[in-house]
Amino acid sequence: MQVIGVRRHPDRDSDPVQRVYGPQQLPDAMAAADYVIAALPGDAATANMFDRDLFAAMKPGAYFYNVGRGGHRRRT
Repeated sequence: MQVIGVRRHPDRDSDPVQRVYGPQQLPDAMAAADYVIAALPGDAATANMFDRDLFAAMKPGAYFYNVGRGGHRRRT
């Protein structure tokens, strides 16, 4: 299994992650993933982070897991 991650400071090492994307590359990371795990705090910086466009970027058959604190999608 290859583990990729997304973080504010992608230049910091993060074992056992093989590749780290910056926040602006989140759609690319989601498009490459078979499993997306969101482990984010429920705060203003992460509110509405995962929207329709990000979910559309995921490949067919990929899974999304939210294990963070609170919701991260826009409520309609």
